[in-house]
Amino acid sequence: MSMASHLKKLLTRLRLPLPARERGIALILVLGTVAVLTVSIVQFIYDTRVNLHLAQNQRDEVKAYFLAKSGINLQRLALSYQFELADKASSGDMLGRAAKNGKFQLWRYLDIFLPIVTKGEFKTPIGGVDFNSLGGEGFGGLTGEIEFENPVSENGKVSINSLAKSPLPQDTAAALCAMFRPMAFAQPQNRDAREDARLRYELVAAIIDHVDPDSDMTILDENCVASRGGAGNESSRYADLDWGPLNEPLLSLEGLLQVPGMTPELFESVRDHLTIYDTQAFLYANMATDIDWFSWLCNHIQGAPPGYNPCVTDMSIASTVLYQTLALDGRVRFFENPMQVLMLMLSGQQAPGGEDITRDLSRMMAFGSADSVVSFVNETLTRNPTAGAFWAQYSRPRPEMAAAAATLGWTPSYFALLLQQQATPPQLQTITYDTAAMRSLVRTDTPKIYTVTAKGRYGQATRELRTVVDFNRDGRFLFWSEN
Repeated sequence: MSMASHLKKLLTRLRLPLPARERGIALILVLGTVAVLTVSIVQFIYDTRVNLHLAQNQRDEVKAYFLAKSGINLQRLALSYQFELADKASSGDMLGRAAKNGKFQLWRYLDIFLPIVTKGEFKTPIGGVDFNSLGGEGFGGLTGEIEFENPVSENGKVSINSLAKSPLPQDTAAALCAMFRPMAFAQPQNRDAREDARLRYELVAAIIDHVDPDSDMTILDENCVASRGGAGNESSRYADLDWGPLNEPLLSLEGLLQVPGMTPELFESVRDHLTIYDTQAFLYANMATDIDWFSWLCNHIQGAPPGYNPCVTDMSIASTVLYQTLALDGRVRFFENPMQVLMLMLSGQQAPGGEDITRDLSRMMAFGSADSVVSFVNETLTRNPTAGAFWAQYSRPRPEMAAAAATLGWTPSYFALLLQQQATPPQLQTITYDTAAMRSLVRTDTPKIYTVTAKGRYGQATRELRTVVDFNRDGRFLFWSEN
């Protein structure tokens, strides 16, 4: 047999069929490829959808931010117009004169007026106008929502950081003492009044030492007059704490929680009356709270011995002061509601005491001057208890005032009925106030420093901006925060 024949047989044998287990390899490769492609496509689609949602969320965040920023700028513009009106009044402008004579405070009603611009709507508790239905629009095609809160004045609050100045501003220290001195902050009844005042003044001294630049301990006497030197190092106040005095201005009011003796409860009671910005220690009558009024009245009673507070030592005087406080607070709250004022004006009704508040429809504030505040206390409330009952019904007392009432034996039910004019007022004492000092510390003009807050909403995103604007400096921003 030739070599060719052998080779042909060998090749024939090599063509034997493959074992069964090796069949279908191509199908497996195809299925694997399809699976990989499917996973890749699904992952690609998923990543695309995630990126789309992220982009939408980012878009919503950006739009919400700029809506909130627009809200801040709109409020700032309206506040600027308030002061522009005052400037126009001096030049004889009719609108400016009307605003000045009526003491109209535009900034109090921004939550009513600004939606006209942003939504084309004017809404009040008794009705409104939808300008969109009349063919008008707000910004025109505005998407999203701008939410406003009325600006909050920083004027009238006690400036903590001014205590870091040298020499120490005694008027600011006195204002802080006046705030902590009354019983509105519910000291124990069985504590000696002088000892109570000493402990409160000790806290005020600790606040001063926390922010002032020196290391000398501050001492306050029974008249709240500060002295330094000879009392040791202020760091001794922090002997049991893990930190020491800051010795520089606060960046936020929460820094007061590091002052020895400052409890969270007391801080929450006083925080609305304090500021870190440079303001003067005046009582802005048309923004004052019940605690402001109580402190102001208690600390201007004539004939009080140094270190004593008649509102603590004499319960009959305290009852009279508390009742006058409710009337003062109620009057301020009444004028905060423009619809309430308008309804009383249109009714032609006179407030008890003969006061005709219908004589000027543009009047939208409780007090037009420091003299009117003093007169209201010394004449209207003293000579006509009915006037006190009328105004007290509009008061919105804080928990601290309810605590003060409890120390006087006023039950919660009596307190509630008194505010509803359904209970006999307490026996009132004749109190002589230092009217000259009261008048010198009261302001009724337009504040210049405001905290302004606005929220922007778009889709699922909400952004809140808060800033402090100083119109003593042409509307300069003193603070800016974003949430």
